[in-house]
Amino acid sequence: MNILAIAPYKGLKDLILEVNKDLKKNIHVEIGDWYEGLDIAKALETKGYDMIISRGATVNLLREHCSIPVAEIKISGYDILRTLTLLNGFEGKIGVMSHLKVIQGADFIGKLLNMDLTFYDDAECEKCLEKAMEDGVQVIVGDVKSTQAARSFGLHGILITSGREAVIEAIQDAERLVYYTNKVKEKYAGLVSVLDQLEEGVIIVSPQEECQFINARACELLNVNKDQSVDTLFKASGLSMNLSDVMKREAVHSSERVQLSDKSLDIKGFPLYLDGRMTGAAAVLKWNPDQAGRKKIEEYRFVKKAKASAHFNQLVGKSQTMVRLIECAKRISKSELPIMIYGEPGTGKHVLAQSIHNEGDLKTKAFVTIDCHSHSPEILEKEMLGAGSEPGAFELANGGTLYMSNIGKLPLSLQSTLFHILTRHKVRRIDSSEEREIKVRVIAEHEEKLISLVSRGEFRSDLYRVINTFTLSLSPLRERIEDMPDLIRMFIASANVVTGKEIVGVQPEVMDILRSYDWPGNVYQLKNTIHKMCLLSDGPYIEKDEIEPVIKELADSTETRNPAVFSFFNKTLEEIESDIIYRILVEEEYNQSKAAKRLGINRTTLWRKLKMKNQKVLDYNQ
Repeated sequence: MNILAIAPYKGLKDLILEVNKDLKKNIHVEIGDWYEGLDIAKALETKGYDMIISRGATVNLLREHCSIPVAEIKISGYDILRTLTLLNGFEGKIGVMSHLKVIQGADFIGKLLNMDLTFYDDAECEKCLEKAMEDGVQVIVGDVKSTQAARSFGLHGILITSGREAVIEAIQDAERLVYYTNKVKEKYAGLVSVLDQLEEGVIIVSPQEECQFINARACELLNVNKDQSVDTLFKASGLSMNLSDVMKREAVHSSERVQLSDKSLDIKGFPLYLDGRMTGAAAVLKWNPDQAGRKKIEEYRFVKKAKASAHFNQLVGKSQTMVRLIECAKRISKSELPIMIYGEPGTGKHVLAQSIHNEGDLKTKAFVTIDCHSHSPEILEKEMLGAGSEPGAFELANGGTLYMSNIGKLPLSLQSTLFHILTRHKVRRIDSSEEREIKVRVIAEHEEKLISLVSRGEFRSDLYRVINTFTLSLSPLRERIEDMPDLIRMFIASANVVTGKEIVGVQPEVMDILRSYDWPGNVYQLKNTIHKMCLLSDGPYIEKDEIEPVIKELADSTETRNPAVFSFFNKTLEEIESDIIYRILVEEEYNQSKAAKRLGINRTTLWRKLKMKNQKVLDYNQ
């Protein structure tokens, strides 16, 4: 038996392959959701597969349009329990959305976990998501389709991932279906042989106009092999229109001549019925050798403008610094004056800029990004201004937002140009005398405060006064550690989708390690670290002994940044004590008992000192 698995997300593909190491079935796995999954299935439909397995709303599409039987990887109660357990403790509002009620039992499990869940039916997905945003929902739990749509609306989408048991059950269902399907095929094998001997071509289509059968002569007339999908050529040839009319009128279509490639075909169509219900239509093709022609098929190319994808609802932060920052950013998003964002690498400056763009009146306009540090001055000038017939960044962003990253690295020669563009609202392409009017809101970012660059003569003071109209400063992660639990929840959910794991959280000792690290790479580094931990963990919780390589990597990076000799310059006694405690913790791989022994204090005292240190950080942020 050959099984084609259409996995709506990468993690499910990995899980199916992992399960199959034990089952040793002939399973080929592709990644595709919804219509992408359908296109893959249709392309492979004639490759000898006996059964398709998939999940969620994709199953319904495959069953409707594919001739191969489809078994479903069902979302089990355990899958729902695992996902809701991950979110248990999240202080934001949680919504559950499903397609055709594929998520059953979530209400009951939510009550068991004492979670306040709001349920939405995604039959009208956009309206439900608009309602969810009005209700103050921050997280949507659901299948691939609904969580992807949620992210496009600026909400967090948490996918309910499938577990091993659900995959094994689907494979077993597929085997049973194949057994009974083969029994039916045996009955009709003789009929297929007879149809292949006819001199006329025969094509049978479903009510959705999908080709379900084609005999040998029809393949010859259409210039295709039985191994190929004929849907594209079938529809382009005019046959689809012929049979569509047959099914609409439920009447035999008189013979019609159609030009196809180098052949002229006479086609007659008629509807098919089973127990009085129309089940499709058939076409009989006969070659007319007296005429030949070619039907040209025009190709169209569609170009879509890139849009900012992040929204404020996706910014995770209950710390006072983040709450105040988001409130301020929302207010200034209504203005079209320049905005300057400061923050260390990995703090999310680009995400904040996108959120500002999507909150204001420019959200339907272009969002263009240019990096002021990644090009030579000559290339950067061309990218900014444009040359010849090619528009530059300002023209591309006209009417919308231009995001300028690393603006402090902009060469002085171009700073003068930028100043004139921002004050005169005009841009001129290189080697052109024509000035073009532009209206662009600039959001810029840099790690270091621009005023420091001005004092060193590296940044023009006049440009600084223009660009620094509104300022926002993103705090480093080490200064808002109370945001870490919610960030970790979101990153685990994201990693589960990619890895196929079933992780629901981290053990307290792992959380202690994560809290004690200073995170020089900030949120971006935390996300990568959690992803590594999920890869190493067997679940359901990330255990310390499973992630020793990641802990060692964090410890090694700490030692690289902090040499063995302590600097006591300009530090209080309390700060020196804190440095020593954390150094010993790192050296003892965060084993508090060993660290306390080396420090000459008991474990309770060490725990109290660590708690006091963390509380002071919290008090500072508040």
